[in-house]
Amino acid sequence: MKGIFTRLLDFFLPVRQEEAPRVLEQDASPRRHSRVWKEVPYSSVHQVRNQAESAAVLQSPGVISIIVGETGPKRIQFKCPCGCGEEIRLSVSPRGPRPIWRFHIDAESKLSLYPSVWRASGCRAHFILRHSIASLLLDEPEEGYSV
Repeated sequence: MKGIFTRLLDFFLPVRQEEAPRVLEQDASPRRHSRVWKEVPYSSVHQVRNQAESAAVLQSPGVISIIVGETGPKRIQFKCPCGCGEEIRLSVSPRGPRPIWRFHIDAESKLSLYPSVWRASGCRAHFILRHSIASLLLDEPEEGYSV
């Protein structure tokens, strides 16, 4: 004889254990592995007040520019490390447009950026910037998975 609790469960949850649908893994997408393809060092980090100053600073090769406003850092700009020549502009202000990157400057004035940058257009470069060195990544699917 079923107890009241079991009968209530049967009323509200009529699906039996053997009839329950299969639950997919939380992340059913294939895992991707990345290898470092090439490392590109940036020689200096400059703080500037506006876009015009940033454009002037970025004329020199290997430079990272941080645009700082009255309320703090707004944007980080630098040339793409793949060599395509495109200027990358990343928002670092919580009040700025999304997505937002975090950054850290160490005692040696080397910049690290979190998370990685993965360009959705143009050269489609994917890289990590740590200690002012951009590590370009070569992304490949997990072994045994074909695209």
